Amino acid sequence: MQKKCKILTFSFVLVILLISFTCFATIWYVDPLKLIHKPFMCKDTSYDNVNFVVKNLIDNEDYDSIILGTSLLSNTSAKEANKVFGGKFLNVSIWGTLTNEKITILDYISKNKKINTVIMSLDQGSKPLAENNFISLNKEVISTYNFTIFNTLKIYLQDKHLKHIFNFSCENTKINKDTPTTWTYNESISNRLGGFEKWASINIVQVVNINNTLKDATEKISKEEFSYLDYDFNKEYLDKNLLDVFRKYPDTQFILIIPPYFIAQNAIYFQVYKNFENAQKSSLFYLIKQKPSNVKIYGFDDMGFVSDVANYYDLIHFSPKISSDILGFIKNDIGLLEEENFEQYWSEFENKSREFNLKDFYEKFLVQSNKKDKKEVVFLERNLNGEILKISMYNNGERTDTFWDNKESKTAQLDSGTIMGVNIYNFTETDNKWQTFLGSIFANVKSTNYNGKECYIIKGFISSLSLTSEGAETYIEKDTGLYLKSKNFINNIKKLV
Repeated sequence: MQKKCKILTFSFVLVILLISFTCFATIWYVDPLKLIHKPFMCKDTSYDNVNFVVKNLIDNEDYDSIILGTSLLSNTSAKEANKVFGGKFLNVSIWGTLTNEKITILDYISKNKKINTVIMSLDQGSKPLAENNFISLNKEVISTYNFTIFNTLKIYLQDKHLKHIFNFSCENTKINKDTPTTWTYNESISNRLGGFEKWASINIVQVVNINNTLKDATEKISKEEFSYLDYDFNKEYLDKNLLDVFRKYPDTQFILIIPPYFIAQNAIYFQVYKNFENAQKSSLFYLIKQKPSNVKIYGFDDMGFVSDVANYYDLIHFSPKISSDILGFIKNDIGLLEEENFEQYWSEFENKSREFNLKDFYEKFLVQSNKKDKKEVVFLERNLNGEILKISMYNNGERTDTFWDNKESKTAQLDSGTIMGVNIYNFTETDNKWQTFLGSIFANVKSTNYNGKECYIIKGFISSLSLTSEGAETYIEKDTGLYLKSKNFINNIKKLV
């Protein structure tokens, strides 16, 4: 009996070992994510994971310089960098990576290659200059580039990767080696480039995110409920995790880029977060002052293009054209930050950001986002001799329904036709300055308070572009310049969106 138990135990352990060996041998041989060796099969297959796409290129391509950033540098062309700086560039930018993850990738590459130039981003949103810990947004990055059997198994034994091991059908996926991690091929993203209308017309998740960010910021500013970033100036971090890394590779030229966010995002940093200036300004100046000779730092937030919404996909991601322009700026040392010019750069950056009217921008964004997917809603309130008539119009993309509501009745007209257009309106707009001058001669302006808002009442201003009658009064909000209400001699109209 005891002998049978030993045999069963031995057989069980042997089966487990054989199964484990078979699994591990299959993982080693197939290696679909190309973490261990060059593939014996499916050599042209690339799976939809930017981390492993980059790892495969790092291990197999010929290069001597790298572009090492986040999604903000993913659209930077390696071929264009070759022409601007010389050498053979490879773009190894991975979306959402933190500074410590970028350094992990750099260390991995440098074990087998001598890197001449590193173009690296210092992204404000990922706390690059003052991280107090190494919490990773993408834990696979650290595991992938710190190669051990344990790390490799940990990756492959995840459900989303395990299925690839036993999938023996090879899908040929051509990798764009110029910008291998670009995201502009997706039409729902690329079609957002061009301004308010584009932002609001494609990706509803993106619209909601932008809306929530702007709404939260404007509410905090109006209520003076300011916030604090969860990081601050940290000299020890900068010394250990950036400056020491630059000194570790003295023969490598580091070009550090502060990605130029859209001005609305910078306005949020300055106007909402009390400690942003200390966290960012102090950290940047310390880096500039202490950097070794193989490091150059560039900033472009004081330039005009950051104020043009048409250059951005959202509040931070800029167009491929801006990526190209940045390479040209760097070639000519435009935007180069030194001790001597840093205060001027920061002053212009800060002034532009603090002067930007977030409330006005948010209200304009709301107008466009309400037209998402050709869906619109318009609310009108009309005062006729003291009786309030409310009109609501809804366009669901297929038809327009109109509803009337007063104290006596409610009426609906389905499929009523074209929706009434309501847009940001400049009541004082004219064809030319001469018309503005003539209209102003007869106009009268005074201050008042309307619905809790400080306003100007403009009376008697006549414009060829405005349908006004003699004695008409128009209410304009002081803070934003937005048109709120018109009061004619026969009725009283208020426009709301």
